[in-house]
Amino acid sequence: MQSPIKTLVDMVKDRDLKQKALSDRVGSTAPIKIPSAFIACKKCGRRALRARWEEHLFVCPNCGSYAAVGAYYRLEKLYDSGTFQELDKDIAVRDPLDFPDYKEKVKELEKKTGLKEAVVSSKGKIGGIPVVALVMDNRFLMGSMSQAVGEKNYKGN
Repeated sequence: MQSPIKTLVDMVKDRDLKQKALSDRVGSTAPIKIPSAFIACKKCGRRALRARWEEHLFVCPNCGSYAAVGAYYRLEKLYDSGTFQELDKDIAVRDPLDFPDYKEKVKELEKKTGLKEAVVSSKGKIGGIPVVALVMDNRFLMGSMSQAVGEKNYKGN
């Protein structure tokens, strides 16, 4: 049996991940105070209750197609409770080639998604086994490979 203090520590560790995962769910490109009760599938067009989508891990309960979800939501479902640790949080997009309007696009995406880069690198446990996972988030420049993504990938190995 796990001690009450260990349980409390695990709950506090998970709080940050759960808050980030809430904004990563389907149908929420920005934080929404009142979530819509229904989500329409982009493939079949049929609507279903949000609760049904959540039960099916955001796979359409009608046709079986996958809905886009964010990296933190995926990691929340992947790791054992209380084991998530984000790595390399400070690595952010750089623009060494000075592309026009790139810095403005990146600032807008950082504000919209809460991400500094297209990949979230982390470590935790799955079934009690320690693992390192890197998850791309397509909301940030469709998960394009930047210098920062390459650096996180290299450090994660």
